Amino acid sequence: MRMPIERSWQRTSALVAAAAVLAMAVGIAPGCLAAEALYDGNGTSQPLVVTVPPASSGTVGSPDAIVSNGSSDSEVSPGSISVVPAKRQLVNISTRAIVGTGDNVAIAGFIIHIDPPALTGSKRVLLRGLGPSLRVNGVPVPGRLADPFLELHDINGTLIESNDNWMTSPERAAIIASGLAPTDPHESAILRTLIAGTNYTAVLRGVNNTTGIGLVEVYDLEPTNDTHLANISGRAFVSTGDDVLIAGVIIQGNTAEQVLFRALGPSLASRGVKNALPDPTLSLYDVNGTLIAFNDDWMNSPDRNAIMATGLAPTDPRESAILETPAAGNYTAIVRGKNIITGNALVEAYRLGP
Repeated sequence: MRMPIERSWQRTSALVAAAAVLAMAVGIAPGCLAAEALYDGNGTSQPLVVTVPPASSGTVGSPDAIVSNGSSDSEVSPGSISVVPAKRQLVNISTRAIVGTGDNVAIAGFIIHIDPPALTGSKRVLLRGLGPSLRVNGVPVPGRLADPFLELHDINGTLIESNDNWMTSPERAAIIASGLAPTDPHESAILRTLIAGTNYTAVLRGVNNTTGIGLVEVYDLEPTNDTHLANISGRAFVSTGDDVLIAGVIIQGNTAEQVLFRALGPSLASRGVKNALPDPTLSLYDVNGTLIAFNDDWMNSPDRNAIMATGLAPTDPRESAILETPAAGNYTAIVRGKNIITGNALVEAYRLGP
């Protein structure tokens, strides 16, 4: 899944001119891999990458705007542009799970980190709570949440904003402009610029205590500014079969960095979480559904020492962890209960750096 910023432009026979148009459209920062688009070369769609080197002023039309992987004779077609950060970043987290009542709701947590040398910063994010539109291979998900209700809380648990139906949001026009508006009017969305350097929590419930399978998502709408999502997590009830905890992560950027994935259960009890999953397992899949890694007890991992060195090793030996240096792309982490046990669990992804 990409984060499209819809832009249209006139066709041109020169890709250097296309670079200028793209630069103007997305506001390329010097020194960054700037944009990725689709262009029509001899009737086929191919990727177009635009780069502005650090020496360039970033002025539109500058000869320092570079187009790679393209032919100078190709025509640009109207389409979408995706901002691609130069550094590896976590730009989206999604948690799909059973949304119950009480403590058994779906929760997504995220930390907005400030990149040095900046001392302060902010980040524009979009949160979505989905239910009615959930489908797998075009088929509606059985038992999906009919009417999701979304809340955003700060580090102290104070409610910042809530939304029932996204079309009633005061940010409706901006949500539509993001290209990420929910497709069902019963679904929820919150678009907000948040102060960096602290933690936030999104909570997905059912209106009038209704239950079902729901999806809560957090999108980074500014992946190239001086802040990034350093940690993203999802907490929900883990059942059996398809009703497990499924977390999707989108990673973008060019610089390879380590990411630590964790699945917690037993240690949640000390945080006041009721019915914590006694023994979680963690599976990590790529965009094609291929299993990349699996872990049951983190102390049995071949990366045990490296996990300990991060300072983020789980506190209970029954919990799971996977340390990877993933390429940019989409990943899915699935938390199950060992021997088909059930309970509340937490799945996390930490960006650790190179």
